[in-house]
Amino acid sequence: KHSWMSRSMPSQARTSGHYYRVRAGDTLASIARHFYGEQWEQGIQAIYDANRRTVTDPDRLLVGMELRLP
Repeated sequence: KHSWMSRSMPSQARTSGHYYRVRAGDTLASIARHFYGEQWEQGIQAIYDANRRTVTDPDRLLVGMELRLP
């Protein structure tokens, strides 16, 4: 089991258009669950693919990082 699968989305998710600013405790899985619902598993890959230049390790998101949401 991956560490990114065990955390939940913060209740005050901040979005701006098609971007999301990472907050403490966020993971690609929690962000994908919030924005992609039942298709969250595909959402993880979509978010990662759209942000490969800034996300060097999908298990370690930096607080304040802006992610593009495809």
